[in-house]
Amino acid sequence: MIATEGLEKKQLEVLQTPVTGTDQSALNVLDLIVNDLPGVNIHALLVVRRIKQINIAKKYNFGVAEVNKVIHGQRRTRRIREAIARELGLSVEQLWKD
Repeated sequence: MIATEGLEKKQLEVLQTPVTGTDQSALNVLDLIVNDLPGVNIHALLVVRRIKQINIAKKYNFGVAEVNKVIHGQRRTRRIREAIARELGLSVEQLWKD
């Protein structure tokens, strides 16, 4: 479940929009979340795309805890950031501004 406290109405509507496959509307929703809606985090993007942290960890041979720490900003491991970005179809720079 996505933590929704503090999100504005537009943000909630975008997060509740069903995303299927990689059609253009799905990519537009992700673009809107990443670029236009501050406060929506990487975890929300993964949920919207139905990508599980454990699947990223298994696919790239990372620990699930390490993937989780990167997603929530507790670690800054470049390789894990690259894997998460790749799975979301975005760049590292789009997801992390630091």
